[in-house]
Amino acid sequence: PDSHSVELLVAEGGRPVGTMRLSQRLTLSGHKIVETSITRDAMRRFELRQRSEYDERGRPVRMFRAMSYTGTSERYQITAEFWDATAHVTVDRGAKREVRQIPAPAESTIENASELWFLARKPKANEVVRAATFDLARVAWVVTEVRFMGDFPKTIGNRATLGHKVESQIGGLKVCTELDDE
Repeated sequence: PDSHSVELLVAEGGRPVGTMRLSQRLTLSGHKIVETSITRDAMRRFELRQRSEYDERGRPVRMFRAMSYTGTSERYQITAEFWDATAHVTVDRGAKREVRQIPAPAESTIENASELWFLARKPKANEVVRAATFDLARVAWVVTEVRFMGDFPKTIGNRATLGHKVESQIGGLKVCTELDDE
C-alpha cells in the first residue's frame, strides 16, 4: 500500500506554537486512511487527533475527532459512521453525550473520487468532482467541489519536481492546495 506523510510547524504571529502531522495511506482493500494530529503549546497545551476512512470509491466509512486541553478534564470527541448515505454521529462533551443521524442532502452523492487522487490514481487536468462531504467541525454535510487544475514545475530545495494544483470549494470556503508526488 502507498503511504504519504508530512510534519509541519504551526506558527502564530511568526513564532512557532505547535506541530501538525498528516498521513494518508491506502489499505490493501483500497480504502484510504487519513490521520491528523495537531499539538499547540500556547497558554495551555491543546491536542487534536483526527482519523478518517474512505472506501475504494471515496465514500466515507468512519470519522473520528478528539480534542483536549492538558491539565483539564475538558474533552470533546465526535465519531461518525456512515451507511445508507447517513452519518450516524456520537458527540461526547465531557459527561454529556448526544447521538444523531444526519442524512446527506437529497439529490447528492457522497462518493468523492478526489479522496483517492494521487494515491490510487492521478486525475486528468480540469477533472471535477462534486459531492456532499461530512464536516466534523460543523457536524454537517457540506457541498464540495474539487478541481484538479493540472501540473506545474516546482522546485523544492535544489530539486526540480512536478507539482499538482487542486482547487476546492468546501461549504463555501475556497481552498487551493499544491501537492507533489512525495
